[in-house]
Amino acid sequence: MEKRRSYTTLHIYDFGPFKEAHVELAPLTIFIGKNSLGKSMLLYLIWVLETTLPDFDELYKAVDEMSGIKLAENCLSAMKEGREIRDSICKTSLNVYQKLSKGMG
Repeated sequence: MEKRRSYTTLHIYDFGPFKEAHVELAPLTIFIGKNSLGKSMLLYLIWVLETTLPDFDELYKAVDEMSGIKLAENCLSAMKEGREIRDSICKTSLNVYQKLSKGMG
């Protein structure tokens, strides 16, 4: 029986030279093509997404222990008080809170 492999698929819309692209990322993915087609931009996008993602295990734990909105409110008040926000969980929950607030307001 053949083992099915699961890879990450990146869906890109209106980004740089890409109007629409679906890229399956394996543990080793090689981009080949002519100059100025967006290979470097695609690699930069993947790098940005990989390096800015929060630690989801920590995020789930924090949301479990405290209401997600309450966490975001705490982060917002810390920011208003001038305390530096270094925690990626706090930054993520604050972004979610701000988006929800705009959607509800």
